Amino acid sequence: MVERQILIGPINCEGGGRPHDLGCAKYMFAVAHRTPRGLSECAKLASAGAKLFEVDVRIHRSGVIVSHFLPVLRVPGWIENDGPNFRLYRMYLQDLSLLQTVVLVPAPYRIVLDLKEDLPWRRKQLNERLIPLVEPSRFLVSTHVIEDLKFFRERGFETWRTIRNTMELTAAISSEIKDTGVSIRHSLVTPDSLAKLREVTSTVVAWTVNDLDRARQLYSLDVDGVTTDLPEVMDMAQSASD
Repeated sequence: MVERQILIGPINCEGGGRPHDLGCAKYMFAVAHRTPRGLSECAKLASAGAKLFEVDVRIHRSGVIVSHFLPVLRVPGWIENDGPNFRLYRMYLQDLSLLQTVVLVPAPYRIVLDLKEDLPWRRKQLNERLIPLVEPSRFLVSTHVIEDLKFFRERGFETWRTIRNTMELTAAISSEIKDTGVSIRHSLVTPDSLAKLREVTSTVVAWTVNDLDRARQLYSLDVDGVTTDLPEVMDMAQSASD
């Protein structure tokens, strides 16, 4: 099994491997879902218990930007949305660049790059633009696109395979996963699905967990990590793992 790499080194017990495989105390880490736009805000999430910071990355004429706004129907055009919020495409100028965001995250906390381009040519551009900007020691990559995962693995990056639906879950548990772990929609996590994922990967991260009771359920199931917006969930994960 692949060791979990969380902060500076592997989170494991003497001898290597995953903590619960070795009879060690349970451990669940928290990923800050939306990296804030300020130093103090990032520091607060780190203090609350976040172990990694996630950023959604896209390409624009200005370069690689961090944005939760995506084109409506995932086709670049005039209108973008972030859940119920809409904006005009040109408003991307309000987004921070990747480099502007990275300096806000306290060292040595690691950063999860969540790739948000769908069109093949835009994915290719994003991948190529990222390589000179990021280092494998600080960044890991998350996406559902198998080819892009391979692209970054071949360049030394740890990768998480994103699982968004039952079809992708079935494909994952039926294949040899070469990535460091999987990042799975939390509603898909059950005792059965988790047991099957354990056969093909060493690290399972559930997203996006914004309910404290659900976070506790996932901890009891022995999920390795949760992505969340809530400092309360980050604190719970940190306290439960101490």
